[in-house]
Amino acid sequence: MPRPADSVDPTKSPWHLLGAALRHWREQQKASLDDIARRAHMDSSILARYERGDRRPPAEAVQRLETIFGAGGILSALHANAVASTSTPVSPAPAQAKHADDMDHLRRQLLAGLALTGAAAALPMDGIARLRDVVDDRVGAAGVEEWEELAWEYAHQVATRPLPELISDLSVDLLTLQKAMGSADTAPAAWARVNSHITFLLAYALGSAGHARESRHWWASARRAASRAGEDMFATVCAFEAVQALYEDRPLPIVVARAEEALAATAGRPCGRARPEPRRWAPARMFGRSSATRKQPSPTSTSRPASTSSSRPPSRATTCPV
Repeated sequence: MPRPADSVDPTKSPWHLLGAALRHWREQQKASLDDIARRAHMDSSILARYERGDRRPPAEAVQRLETIFGAGGILSALHANAVASTSTPVSPAPAQAKHADDMDHLRRQLLAGLALTGAAAALPMDGIARLRDVVDDRVGAAGVEEWEELAWEYAHQVATRPLPELISDLSVDLLTLQKAMGSADTAPAAWARVNSHITFLLAYALGSAGHARESRHWWASARRAASRAGEDMFATVCAFEAVQALYEDRPLPIVVARAEEALAATAGRPCGRARPEPRRWAPARMFGRSSATRKQPSPTSTSRPASTSSSRPPSRATTCPV
């Protein structure tokens, strides 16, 4: 009879929380360590150490496990949080050169990861991210304009990219954005707007992927972020939450409350080129039409600035945030 697995305390550290999540997803599939390790191309003893929090998995290993478990970006988000919680703060002064040993380790990590790319079909993303940090130390980090363009691009990808992949990227970039905002000393309103936009998109993507519980928590975070970014952004977040809540069969008072918050924030002003379809969703629901027959709108379909119909991203001057 196999010995029971050692217990994991997820409150001990972010790495133990990630380990507990890995074990949870494995046990959900009723799979053994050997089964998952074989599919992930790793030794079962190493996977066991990941689960116990005794060893820190690299990003590429987490991505392979994410795909196997179908975790929808949750494991990648937990890994990004663990990395951020334990990484050494970067000095604000431009770095002239990294320590020779660190650079050599990074070089070996990249070469090893790239050598395995053909077999594992996964780039060494952890090493690539570290390399970007080295470059940004020399040339400067992204400004708010680059983040605005990224948020605009994500809004267009909601309807086209696989949701697990999108959720993973949104989670990592949202974490990176928090670091950028912490060191930014200009344009606080623009940074608040970008933060609200990406938080809102993550909430929407999680709900669209069927992660209702996580989505509800992220909608609350998105509303708080939007309250610092202006009435138009707050109205958009509340309106999209109301629509998604309707599709998820959340209690009708919550749906109505979000809709009323959106209307109050805009004082009746239209946002962009809103289309009339939302008025028909509630009647269709009351007449018993299945939610499977209604196509949920994307953040670029019901409320968007006129310039999003072109091939260029909208300027910061546009009034509708999505």
